[in-house]
Amino acid sequence: MKPKAGKYKFTLSVSPLDCMGCGECTTVCPVQALTMVPQESRLSEQPAWNYL
Repeated sequence: MKPKAGKYKFTLSVSPLDCMGCGECTTVCPVQALTMVPQESRLSEQPAWNYL
């Protein structure tokens, strides 16, 4: 029996240090949930990405 999708949550995280700045992720996102911002403004999020 296949589980219902509503029972689960999904998280996607992008490492601020791995982003190449190409913008491809924002181009292909079907719901425009991603935006490009300066890398320096997100470096404080790297410890959370390391944890995940």
